[in-house]
Amino acid sequence: MFRIAICDDEREFGNRLNEEVKIICKKNSIEYKSDIFTDGLSLMDNYEKYHLIFLDIEMPMIDGISVAEHLNNKRTNDIPYVVFVTGRDNLVFKALKSYPYSFIRKTDIEDGLSDCIVKVYNRIQSVNNTITIHSGRSDIIINTDEIIYLEKNKNIPKT
Repeated sequence: MFRIAICDDEREFGNRLNEEVKIICKKNSIEYKSDIFTDGLSLMDNYEKYHLIFLDIEMPMIDGISVAEHLNNKRTNDIPYVVFVTGRDNLVFKALKSYPYSFIRKTDIEDGLSDCIVKVYNRIQSVNNTITIHSGRSDIIINTDEIIYLEKNKNIPKT
């Protein structure tokens, strides 16, 4: 399941972006779940469960750039991918210092949104999110998102 967070203090815009995400994911047969946050602090507490975060740059209390810097200090790889969403082009150069994956303009969210979602989804799918279990003479490949419980019965050394 592809997990997407939308963080924007303007609730109406967050809902609009969420609808666009829904249309794109349906069109591309992407099974996804999205959540909308209206402030960066709530997102910072939950960022680990997302693959892609659409983050408004200008927000009260804590701006998107500070949120992205916090994520950069906490995460151990590229996930989650951060895409800044802004209506202020003058903030782009300042935001580049926090190494976002991309930018989307609020005034034209359709431009580039589909490519962004599909590319990140494909990157996530290419990351090794499977494990291979050797059983007898065959290998069983299991998606780690589908694992609920594992139990080990024997410890047989490799020969």
